[in-house]
Amino acid sequence: MMFVDPDARRIFVRREEGAERYLHYDLLIGADGIRSAVRAGLVANHRDFDCSVSDIFARFKSVHIALPPALAANTVVVMPQCMPGINSIGLPETGGKINISMGYLLSKPCDEALRSTDATIVATFLQARFKAFELPWDEFARQWVGQAWSQTGQVHCNFYHSSKLQLLIMGDAAHATSPSIGMGMNTALADAAALDELLDAHADALDQVLPAFSEARVKEGNALTDIAYYAYPLSPAQGMRVILSQLARGFLSKHLGPSLVAPEPMNEIPLGAKLSDMYAELTRIGRLPAVRAVNDATRRHHFELHTGMVKVRPSQLPAVLGAACALAGLAAGVAALMATQAVSKPLMEPPGDTPLLEVCSDPHKFAASGLHAFEPMLGGSFVCLITQFLHTLVLEPAGLLSWGLTIGLAIPTSVLWNAEAGRTGASGLVRWPTLLGLLGQFFGISVVFPALWLPAAWYGKGDGAVSPARAYASIALVAPFISLTVALFALDPTSRAWTVCAGLLGGPAIALLPLLFNIISAPAVAVAFDEFPSARALVAKQAAAGAKALGHAYAFAGVLAFTGYATNCYLASLSYASLGAARTALWAEATPAVAFMTIDTGVLFLGLLLHLASTAPAEAVAALAASPLLGPGAACALLLHRRETRQHAEASTEANKLVTAHAGKKQL
Repeated sequence: MMFVDPDARRIFVRREEGAERYLHYDLLIGADGIRSAVRAGLVANHRDFDCSVSDIFARFKSVHIALPPALAANTVVVMPQCMPGINSIGLPETGGKINISMGYLLSKPCDEALRSTDATIVATFLQARFKAFELPWDEFARQWVGQAWSQTGQVHCNFYHSSKLQLLIMGDAAHATSPSIGMGMNTALADAAALDELLDAHADALDQVLPAFSEARVKEGNALTDIAYYAYPLSPAQGMRVILSQLARGFLSKHLGPSLVAPEPMNEIPLGAKLSDMYAELTRIGRLPAVRAVNDATRRHHFELHTGMVKVRPSQLPAVLGAACALAGLAAGVAALMATQAVSKPLMEPPGDTPLLEVCSDPHKFAASGLHAFEPMLGGSFVCLITQFLHTLVLEPAGLLSWGLTIGLAIPTSVLWNAEAGRTGASGLVRWPTLLGLLGQFFGISVVFPALWLPAAWYGKGDGAVSPARAYASIALVAPFISLTVALFALDPTSRAWTVCAGLLGGPAIALLPLLFNIISAPAVAVAFDEFPSARALVAKQAAAGAKALGHAYAFAGVLAFTGYATNCYLASLSYASLGAARTALWAEATPAVAFMTIDTGVLFLGLLLHLASTAPAEAVAALAASPLLGPGAACALLLHRRETRQHAEASTEANKLVTAHAGKKQL
């Protein structure tokens, strides 16, 4: 049907073969969809006809596949945020199949991989990100790339009939809607049922039937479109609040009774409640007005950006967050320096006795002091100081506990600053892990990492790739440190072997190991200018390989840290009757050496949390929450591993996309 001729009460139609003709009508029922030509007749002939047609602010694709084994037949599957930025719904079909639709909001476009026309890229992305259940990846991807993105719309009208034109509209022509609540077809069928009832009630008197139809159905149709669009917020934060509200209202109504707490409206709709009644209830409890304000503002803002009415202003939050974390790290490091100096003073400067440094510097005074022997060849008087420090630690259970907690954190910290020193684009102090290690030997790692490395990383952290060799070498360099730690607490402190281990652990030897990284250069790209697309793909591949290797390094660091934490917890349970007793030994009644290491543990953990928070505060919160179970070192290593795994997936997708695009250009 092309258009309505109201004066002659006829419609103009054109058949598929091209034949055209006019058809006269007595009653014209427009059930011709969202682009209704019958509704256009209302627009053209009624100035008071208020009609709006818009999309649902989303794009989607639908794929028909065999029902996955994990799903039961005849089951609707709703999957919000099944992948980043993607919502999905699975609708059962006959023949053991299911229709899975996946879509994204226009304000939050989906990943570029899902926009690819290469089925291999799509399949790889789905396998990495879609975790709900197994899919036939290749078939799914083949159908996915074989179709364009779909969109659907919504329609609002203030009446559905015209006595003048002897017509009415129903179904999508009257109230096309988002499929989010699954009531579009049901409401269309209810339109037809209502018309049938009205024809019987008024003995086919159209002058009464048509206005009665609008009176009965306009409120239902508009309630449908509004509930479907505004029941689900475009804001994730508001969406979480709505979900919690739905759960709470449903629970309280069930257990306290509907007389005290009204039932959850969204739960009543599938049970046959009238949409207009549920619209009124959702308005009464304030949900629809609140979501309408957010959704309409989001939609308007997107329109303004898309049309250029307003310009995007880069957010200053990342820079402010990074600077705040760097300053907090600096303050924490300075505080740690002051605190460690204070608690270690009784050890370094015994009251009424010669300062320890003076004793270690004078062979005659040292010989008469009764202090533990040290290996001067490994670092002179400084090794003497560290040897005495370590000797006091190994003589009490709290020494092992405090040292073990610090080492658990030092493992991912060592991987972090050794790997980042070789990242392409790194500059400043970040590139000097050996210097940082030496300073850490003198002042403590709890001072150097937050006070020096965090600000340096904020200023000079690279944004390129890390060599896989450097990533694996970073975790390999912790092996001597761990081995010497085990020996330190396992050997007899009176033995020469213990003295050598203490000297190696406290002297400059361990700190100088990162010099070996000088033979591992940062990744570089050398490609002819006319092959620039290939160069971009190479950069992406290098980034993916480096992120993958660094992810493995953090994972192994996490395993080591967790093993140490579990061992520490077991040994502590043998030495202390309760957790409170262990805490007392670590601080309230701690010896100077133990108190020093306890400060090291706390501030180093804070430094790692600040590093995570500088780019993703949620990761810092997650690490803090997981630390009692996994240990602080393992929790931080796990979050660093997840970060690199995510970067590997993103870089791999980018590389595959660039390679495919370049290959296509060569074919052309």
